Amino acid sequence: MSIQNRSLISVLLAAGALQAAPPNPAAAAQMAMQQNMQMQRQMQMQMQMQASRAAAAAYRARQQQHSERNGGSKEPAAQVARPAGEAWRSRRAEDTWKGEGDGIILERGSGWLRAISRDKGEDLWSFAVASLEQRACAAQGLVLLVTQDYRLLLLDRDTGRTKAEVQLDKLGNFLMQSYQKPRVQTPVLHGGRIYVATYGKGQDGEPSGKLYALDASTGAKVWEGSLASGAEHPPVIADGRIIVGGSPWLQAFQLSDGKPLWKVDTGSGTWLGMGGTDAERYYVATGKKLLAVDLAKGEIAWQNEGAWNFAVLAGKRVLALRSRTFGAPVLAAMDAATGKPVWERPSVRELPWTTEDRLVLVEDNKVRCLSVLDGTQAWELPVKGDPSWVPSLSGDQVFIASRDGKTTHLQALDLATGKEAWTFPVKGKVLPDLCVLDGSGILVETKDGELVALK
Repeated sequence: MSIQNRSLISVLLAAGALQAAPPNPAAAAQMAMQQNMQMQRQMQMQMQMQASRAAAAAYRARQQQHSERNGGSKEPAAQVARPAGEAWRSRRAEDTWKGEGDGIILERGSGWLRAISRDKGEDLWSFAVASLEQRACAAQGLVLLVTQDYRLLLLDRDTGRTKAEVQLDKLGNFLMQSYQKPRVQTPVLHGGRIYVATYGKGQDGEPSGKLYALDASTGAKVWEGSLASGAEHPPVIADGRIIVGGSPWLQAFQLSDGKPLWKVDTGSGTWLGMGGTDAERYYVATGKKLLAVDLAKGEIAWQNEGAWNFAVLAGKRVLALRSRTFGAPVLAAMDAATGKPVWERPSVRELPWTTEDRLVLVEDNKVRCLSVLDGTQAWELPVKGDPSWVPSLSGDQVFIASRDGKTTHLQALDLATGKEAWTFPVKGKVLPDLCVLDGSGILVETKDGELVALK
């Protein structure tokens, strides 16, 4: 029974009791207090769920960004050396969305988008735009923007000039808050094309949407496909197929020409997260189920019931968060071939970063490295101060940030042993939203609104 149903029954029983018995001010006050406390608990749980989903979405974005930087290769990234110092520090004017890629930093303000050079922190250009639907992304010499009125803008990465503007088919809006989802999902740039999916109310009043393949140089439409229930996540490309879902439907199209390949009813009426793939299957959490879908046939290979939030494939295991009525979610590992539970760990609020055989998380002010295969612990290390965000991985290094007063300590650890490779102090509280580790050094954002480049 859901929490909402339990609450409704409690209210109805309480109303019946009040009608059957004489009024009692003390009992009524106590009942009102209990109901208020119950509502507060429900709100806290909803906030925790939203935070978990936001953290998982950020995790998936970082994983995708990491994969794109390495050309989709599974080769480990280069070692990140200890910075010699701060290359630059810049305070931004507003509390805005930020993103990074292709050698530039993108900052969104009220009605504008600004590009900043990654190496010097200097302003490159500014572009006037309102009602952005997603964070802007930069790749292959382009900056891609999507707006709430179903437009896709292609800007030149170096100048900010418009190279193409594409008006996608507009869809209606829903009045119900539960149907308020992004109208246009984050575009995916792949093989000289841009793939973008939409969501909205169709002519029949039900959720609808389209999937577009556009030429990356001109914005010209190559093909389009209809989505049964719209897109609730960016398209996922896997082995010549492009996959996108909107509850309850999961659909696959041929990447080359948009030919529909299959459509699977997931049996979920809540939401569809972004899934992970291997050579044979697509693994996805639907809110009520965890599914493995055969890529070639479009058939469900296995499914696990439960309140699942997000899934990621790590080697031979599928990792997902399973919600509980009370307390933090459980991190569960399933066998990718059969879906059978292998191990689980309670009270894990966010999906950890993983390799094919290791994962790293923070518990009780300790960094712990676990085996993906069986969940056994390889090593642990006390955190210096309060942990600021989930440990991230780059190649065979683990990066953690911990706060000690007004200073954040960035640490690099060896993934195999947990031994510290180096530590570096950063003035201010470092936020998890923008932390980039690559050949250009380290880029972080502080709570005070400063961007700090270390090299």
